[in-house]
Amino acid sequence: MDDVYSPPDSVVVDRIQRAFPSDELRERARATNLVQRERKFDIVALFYTLSFGFAAGS
Repeated sequence: MDDVYSPPDSVVVDRIQRAFPSDELRERARATNLVQRERKFDIVALFYTLSFGFAAGS
């Protein structure tokens, strides 16, 4: 079986954060009415949790 290269977690985190900046995620969430007001729920935290959660399962 061939070994598949897996970059360090820090590299993956850095690339996702650069591709999807927090400010841009918040702006898009408001523009699409996903978020209409700020509360304890953080759309950026949700996005990163889902992104890393699915990545960990693959």
